[in-house]
Amino acid sequence: MSVTVNFQWAIPDPEGIQIIEVGRIGETIARIDAALHSYETAFSAALDSHVHPFSEITAKPSSLAGYGITDAMTSTQVTAAINAAVAGLINGAPGAIDTLKELGAALGNDANFATTMTNALAGKANLSGATFTGGVVATSFQSSGTMTVKGNALNIDGDGNRHLWFRTTAGVARGLLYHEQASGALNLRLYNASGGHVRTLSLYENGEMRWGGATRFSGVSSGDAADYWEVGGGYKFRWYFGGDGRAHLQRSTDNWNSAPTLVSFSYNLDATFGGSAYAPAHLIAGPIGGQAGLVKGEGDGANFNNANNILIDSWYGIGFLLARRGNTRLYQHPHR
Repeated sequence: MSVTVNFQWAIPDPEGIQIIEVGRIGETIARIDAALHSYETAFSAALDSHVHPFSEITAKPSSLAGYGITDAMTSTQVTAAINAAVAGLINGAPGAIDTLKELGAALGNDANFATTMTNALAGKANLSGATFTGGVVATSFQSSGTMTVKGNALNIDGDGNRHLWFRTTAGVARGLLYHEQASGALNLRLYNASGGHVRTLSLYENGEMRWGGATRFSGVSSGDAADYWEVGGGYKFRWYFGGDGRAHLQRSTDNWNSAPTLVSFSYNLDATFGGSAYAPAHLIAGPIGGQAGLVKGEGDGANFNNANNILIDSWYGIGFLLARRGNTRLYQHPHR
């Protein structure tokens, strides 16, 4: 019987009985199968336990191309690309917000920042115009056009003097209304075209009124009455411009239901007295010499009874001095 050299497995004998030799072939194939399986198992176990670190590998390639990698970047290229990307993201942002963390903190870490801002802006006044439903507080306010205040009051609050200025567009003062804290006076000041102070009208808490100029009534027509002045005792005085073309100084104590005229003046300055007119000493001076005229002592003065007759009555008598001739004529009332 013939066998293999290494493992001594039976091999067919050409001169042997055929059926016996076929059996030997089958036995040999079975042994080969078992041996191969054993070798496979042992080799797999050896591969699983056989590990070497990369440093122990010899003849390693020195470049990416040596490993067959042709589309990779070097560490220098990767660093440059990262720096360029970061610089493009920051794009010159200041140091306080050049990171995502700092930017998020600056936005209040609000994930819905856009919605928050939209809602906040919706509650702001539009530059083209807005309607306010509540109070508006500002340290300074300017209007380049016409400003209309609709309401029951315009309040100027403050602990010192409160001012309301009227100026030209060039800033030249033309008027000032202000309340003076110390004296309690309400003052109206007028300025000329150069901004220089001209006159002041002041109203005081005790009813006193001070005006630094002449008082003129303009626009008063026939039948109109100017404002009146009230003095002690309930007496009121006014100027009334009648249909007769005369200016009447009247007095009343009952709101002008009855208002007698004290004196009236025509355009030519003719005076008509509505009652007795009492002249103090030297009231009437003559046109020549400066010494002539009506002179009285301590009596009643001149009593003008009506428009047609004049009675000059004095307790001590009347003296007439003729300045040209130097003589004197004296008349004594018979009842005095």
